Amino acid sequence: MRKELKIKNWILPLSIGAGILFAGGLYWFARQSTQAPTIGGDFTLHSTRGPVSLHDFKGRPVVLYFGYTSCPDVCPLSMSKLSRVVAQLPEAVRKNLELVFVSVDYRKDTPEKAQNYVSFFFKGAQAVGLTGSKEEIDRVVSLFKTGYVIEDVPTSALGYSIQHPSDFFLIDKRGKFSALLPTEESNEELKKGLESIL
Repeated sequence: MRKELKIKNWILPLSIGAGILFAGGLYWFARQSTQAPTIGGDFTLHSTRGPVSLHDFKGRPVVLYFGYTSCPDVCPLSMSKLSRVVAQLPEAVRKNLELVFVSVDYRKDTPEKAQNYVSFFFKGAQAVGLTGSKEEIDRVVSLFKTGYVIEDVPTSALGYSIQHPSDFFLIDKRGKFSALLPTEESNEELKKGLESIL
């Protein structure tokens, strides 16, 4: 009888403790499930003038785009559209805006190629082309919760293709992610998006 009482005396606190742990676990899981993922963060890649970090642009709004210089369609269309919208901004505002093109083609694109590419589209604005090793690019892509896939296409002239996002990532003057603008947006909507971070 005494042994049974002792066992019962142990069972109650153990049950309560397990219940508390279980409830705590559910609370933690619910918190994790409902919290929006953090997008963005500081990073460093390579340019024609050496290493460039996102924090170098603090105090200035940034438009970040992931692509590659040999892209046959999405990149040139996106860059052309953005350049037209940027050209509509007042000159003083345009010169304060930083356009950052990150090439995800770590196998072929150099900082020189990335810079020449972005400069072709943005002659009257601050623009920088960046790239890096696979590990460096993967880290940046991960920070912005996006991705890319390199596919070998032997039948194409290029020999490969890269699936990548076609969105513009807007970063405010504090270096914080502000909004994601799809390339498909109208010029007017893109302009409003840019004005929101100026």
